[in-house]
Amino acid sequence: MSDSQIFGTENPVARGFQIAYLVTTVALSVVCGLLVIVLVWKKEYLQKPCHYLRCNLAVDDVLFTGLCVPNVIHNISQGHNSASFTLCRVEGAFTLGLLLSKTCTYLLMAMDVYYFIIHPLHYNDKVTTRRVALAVAAARTLTFAVALTSVAVGGSGSVQDVSDVLVCLPGMNSSPRNTVLAVLIVVVPIAVFVVLAVGALYYRVLKEAREQQHRDEDRHLQLHETQAFRALAPHFTVVLVFVGTAILSFIFARAAQTEGASIYLSVARRVAMLLNLSLSYITDSVVYSLKKADFRRAMREVLPFINEQAQPQVPHHTVPKEDNGLPEVDV
Repeated sequence: MSDSQIFGTENPVARGFQIAYLVTTVALSVVCGLLVIVLVWKKEYLQKPCHYLRCNLAVDDVLFTGLCVPNVIHNISQGHNSASFTLCRVEGAFTLGLLLSKTCTYLLMAMDVYYFIIHPLHYNDKVTTRRVALAVAAARTLTFAVALTSVAVGGSGSVQDVSDVLVCLPGMNSSPRNTVLAVLIVVVPIAVFVVLAVGALYYRVLKEAREQQHRDEDRHLQLHETQAFRALAPHFTVVLVFVGTAILSFIFARAAQTEGASIYLSVARRVAMLLNLSLSYITDSVVYSLKKADFRRAMREVLPFINEQAQPQVPHHTVPKEDNGLPEVDV
């Protein structure tokens, strides 16, 4: 019995579950991502470099879930992948560009946390709107240049497995060989570099958290109660979800395609791929942006139904706290 018969496109119950899950994911991701962008656009106190990085991450998430995931939903509903080789190459390259851009944004956000914790007095001089805009533009140009290059590699051919509805996603064995080649030669070194760079920044911030713990011995702070750790925790969470689901999806995809693989391994592959297509793109907006106090305040001010339900926490005559331009650490 094949993967598609038990948990794939030939089983109507499984097919309906996958479609419902992905449609819900697309709706949540797009709504949350657009909400982050609208809040930063409408509220002046959110118009800071660190929040512009959040907007850039939201753009990548909205584009991926709004343009790429619907193709997977269409393939699941049709029962097969109807894309031509050329269309599959373009789809894979576009997806590759978005994933690389998102990876670079994580690196920029880690640098933002680093400067906020390690160089707080010079943070506003180091992290400016102009520098963030230039870094984002350079990252997008580089990542999409790499992705477009993958389209030109490989020449003619055909999709090797039209029964695989995920065939055009980067890294699949059955996807066009140009995409696999791009993943192995270009994407892996970039991903390794970003992981090492983010890891080095994490180490420096955690080292500062330990020093803060020792400096405040009288307060008996735990490590997770320090300002450095609280600033790092949301970023670490979203990166862990993104990298973890990607690694699980890759491992199960390779294991399920080995000769003699069990049907349960194929099912695990499909579940891992669904999580990879969904989980990270919701946690980015919710955990790293909307959960923050300044974004919650903006939602109460912009969305009337939230403002009506919210209970006032301070008297109306209380003067709001002056914004110092630094990112919040309230997680």
